[in-house]
Amino acid sequence: MIPQINVAVIAVSVGLFFLGLLVGYFINAYLSEQTERKALAMFPERNPLPVLRLASNGELLYANPGATELLRAIGLDAHDPLALLPAD
Repeated sequence: MIPQINVAVIAVSVGLFFLGLLVGYFINAYLSEQTERKALAMFPERNPLPVLRLASNGELLYANPGATELLRAIGLDAHDPLALLPAD
């Protein structure tokens, strides 16, 4: 007959193994989601078309490199992406 201590050690080891599998699964899911979010966040930077982000009060929050290239191509100040928008 197996002593009780051996059964307890085996039970704890099996429990830790399954806990490790569960934690590994959630870490893998988290890392996959972060990779996808990072790829989506890079979209505006790599997009050759102008992308502007404005606050509700009209303040410029973001302009991608495509916006500055367009400004240079049409002869406007490359540091003022709001020149692409109508005055009102």
